[in-house]
Amino acid sequence: MSVSQYCKRDAASIAADASALDAAKLMRKHRTGTLVVIGEQDGKHKPLGLLGESALVMEVLARGKDPKTVTAADLMQPLEDCAREDEAVWAVVERMRERNQRRLPVTDVEGAFVGLLAADDILELLAAGLIDIAMLTRATPATGKTSGTKRAGQKNTARKATKRPAKKDAANKKDPADQPEKD
Repeated sequence: MSVSQYCKRDAASIAADASALDAAKLMRKHRTGTLVVIGEQDGKHKPLGLLGESALVMEVLARGKDPKTVTAADLMQPLEDCAREDEAVWAVVERMRERNQRRLPVTDVEGAFVGLLAADDILELLAAGLIDIAMLTRATPATGKTSGTKRAGQKNTARKATKRPAKKDAANKKDPADQPEKD
């Protein structure tokens, strides 16, 4: 299994010289908290770093800086590593674990940006594999048909039992932070 099968190819990216304001707008548009900062090298768009929403808050908003003058390059976390799309996914996961990285840009063999591999993507891969294994344990030996639950994408009664029950009276509960302090 290669990284190319599991990375998100439509991951949001931003030019290194783009403003922090542009980064915030792009994050909102793509509903993401991370952008891949891209620079032009050898005629290719290559990943230079990752820009997270916390950098916008901590380095721009909290410090009162003008988001129109701070650039993505000023805020990005420079990359130590990228994954190549032809690498084995489990080898890349091991590197991510060793470096405590939740996201890693993915490049083609020439180093051009093609996508982003995130821990969430790996969890989806594992979950799908576990569902397939669970389906094997429910198959009847004679027919090979499953008993009870159906494959992913179809109604699955077994999963309903694992959902948390809704909180009762959530609207009537008050946030402890809204309560007056007691002396």
